[in-house]
Amino acid sequence: MLHPPLKKFGQNFLISPAVAKKIVIAAELKSSDTVLEIGPGKGVLTALMADQCHRVWAVEIDPRMTETLKTTFGHNDKVRIVNQDILRYDFDDIIKGSGGSFNVVANLPYNITVPILEKLINCRQHIARIIVMVQKEMADRLSAKPGNKNYGSLSIFVQYYLTVEKLFLVLPGSFFPKPKVTSSVIKLIPHEMPSAILEDESDFFNFVKSCFSQRRKMLRSGLKQQNKWGQGDVSRVSTELDLTRRAETLNLYEFVKLYNLLRTDQQ
Repeated sequence: MLHPPLKKFGQNFLISPAVAKKIVIAAELKSSDTVLEIGPGKGVLTALMADQCHRVWAVEIDPRMTETLKTTFGHNDKVRIVNQDILRYDFDDIIKGSGGSFNVVANLPYNITVPILEKLINCRQHIARIIVMVQKEMADRLSAKPGNKNYGSLSIFVQYYLTVEKLFLVLPGSFFPKPKVTSSVIKLIPHEMPSAILEDESDFFNFVKSCFSQRRKMLRSGLKQQNKWGQGDVSRVSTELDLTRRAETLNLYEFVKLYNLLRTDQQ
């Protein structure tokens, strides 16, 4: 049975076999690999991956699509179909079944891309690589470098934990229904070691967000208005880092340096 896509689930089904094949090739799957697929939809990617890897865990929130997937793959012991909201799904079974490390391959629902990435980042020690399709605008934000108009706190957050590589674009005609935007397939690889040393990662990312909330101002002015750093703190730090710059010009390591300097002055 053909089920119409539901807007509440952000469903735009991938219907291009050529694009699906290109995504699976980019995933570089081995016969021993376990894959988490988020939102498999009609199973276009699922079928290709099941031919190449050890097991596919296909997590689908839509009970209608889950039944269709079970009908299609019920005979295939390499595919596990799970009817769950990915944001609430516990990865324990996948981790145990994979021997500790798995891959993620998915056409992500665009409306919850960031929460999904946050969940994957929290489980990054068990993830080998992530190959996902997102909106082109999101891919640009995730991969942006200092000085780029798309560079912001999300860029810093993701790049702190993952390397980001844009692979290729996917046009609206590859989906049903056609989205109003172009998509992009990206590769994310967790860093083996932390990008920098931070005592409080959560506080650091809040600090970065506050800096970018006043991205058109010089850092010196923005920091004074945060009501967290005193005039003396800002003045002392300015001898180590040029605070006449704007937040959008600092790279990750300069943000870490700025944050650590300010925290040191408060201790």
